This record gives sequence, structure tokens and C-alpha cells, in this order.
Amino acid sequence: MVNGIFLYLYQRFKAQESTMTNKDQHPAILYKYIDTTGGLSMLQKEELWFRRTGFLNDPYDCYLSHECQGKYPEFSVSFDLNELTKYFGICSLSETATTFLMWSYYNEHKGMCIGVNMKDIYTSLINHFHDKINSYLSFRKVVYKNKLPDLNLINIVPFDYQTPRIDNTPSKKAQNEINGFLSTKAKWWEHEKEYRLILRQTPNPYLNLDEPVKLQMRNLINRVYLGCKFDGNIDTIINIAKEKKRNLMYINSDNNHIPMDYMQRNYTLTTINKTF
Repeated sequence: MVNGIFLYLYQRFKAQESTMTNKDQHPAILYKYIDTTGGLSMLQKEELWFRRTGFLNDPYDCYLSHECQGKYPEFSVSFDLNELTKYFGICSLSETATTFLMWSYYNEHKGMCIGVNMKDIYTSLINHFHDKINSYLSFRKVVYKNKLPDLNLINIVPFDYQTPRIDNTPSKKAQNEINGFLSTKAKWWEHEKEYRLILRQTPNPYLNLDEPVKLQMRNLINRVYLGCKFDGNIDTIINIAKEKKRNLMYINSDNNHIPMDYMQRNYTLTTINKTF
């Protein structure tokens, strides 16, 4: 019976969402904080990385600590939602490139913050099934709460889940419930101002769940910020920016004091070359 419920969830996750963030409701550019090695790969290959839900920084993120339970007319069932969501991947992006804490704990100011073109992502990737990686992509703005959401299996799989239906209302409800869970974080992460690309991949025994999923697209990158302690080869980055005609900037510290106001007090964004 659990396998039947799992199949129900997977099949309905192929349909489109009804409450996905509208393309006109998000910033034109969102930012990826990343270390030098990962940033260089992202620049060269123009690809997004999706980390599996079991490998996120916060151990409580995208993790349900108990089984979903449901009482149906003819049976009762417990279902481990984590067995489904382990096939999901998360690409985290931020509204801003100038959050001091983000620079501190994602790359210690030694890496990059890469701005990506959300209009092109929305047009090319969102709400499409991608045959190459056998996956489906959706988009959510993260909600921050003092208490993480709980899930009831009945809210995801209705009593009549085996009944053929013409409309897709139950599938939309199931998707919104699951994606709402995957895009809710604890209140203490609120400064990240995060948006998420959520990748749902077809379960199969050959998937490597220990590695991120990589998805390439043209015109992915809009601009690149280098940390004030950037430890990579600046000439390499400049050459890539010239070749791909990308904006390249660095964040420069004016003094050794911890800034009270990141942009207005101690840190300035300096253009190395506005547009090559």
C-alpha cells in the first residue's frame, strides 16, 4: 500500500503547480554564494547545482522527523516522506549579494557571489520536464517560521486517491503541500532572503544521491562579485568575464572593523570593468 501511495505522489508531481511564485514577483537577478572552485566551474560551464535534501547545511531543512500517517476507510498507513524527498534537489539563491553573514559562512569572503538571470531561468527551466536528467523543476520563495511545518498524509493523498479524475486539483494540492514544506526554514535563517529552485527527479536505483544534480543553460550568469579576500586567480576570472561579456565586481573592505551596515559603512562594490 505504501508503494501505491509513493506512485501516486510521483505521478502527480509531473503536473504543473497552481501556486508557484509568479515570474513577475521575483527579482530579475538572484545570487548564489559559492566558494572559488565551485564558482569557477559555474562560470565556465554555466550550470546550476542542486544539492540533495540530505546534504543541506541545516540538518532540519527539508527533513521530517516523523512518519506521515493517514487513516483511510479500509486501512491505515505510515509513510516516510524522506524516502520521497531524497530524490529532490535544492538550488538556493538569495535576493542580495551583500549580506555579510552569507559571505562569512559560505566562502569566508574568499569566494564569489554569482548573479543569475531569473527571467531566462523562468522561461527555460521552470515548469518544464527535463528529459536529459529525467526531472521536473519548480520555484519557490522561502518562508521563515518559528515552527517548522507538519505534514498530514491525508492532506497530500486524499481518501479517493485511487479514483480516476478529470481535474488535477488533488495533484496541485499535493505539490503545493510538499513544495511548501521544502521551502520553509527556521526563523533564524531569515537574513538569507532565499529563493529556491526545487528539482524533482524520477526515482531509480542508478541515481547517485550523494552527488548534486547539474543543469546547464545558456545566458545563465548576469554578473559576478568577488569577495574581499578572494583566493582564486583573478586573471582567469577576468578572462572568463571578457569571453562571456559578464559584469565583474569585487567587494572591498575600507577598514578592519566589522561593518554595522554592510553597504553604507565599510564595504563598497567596486566595478573592475562594468561590461566587457
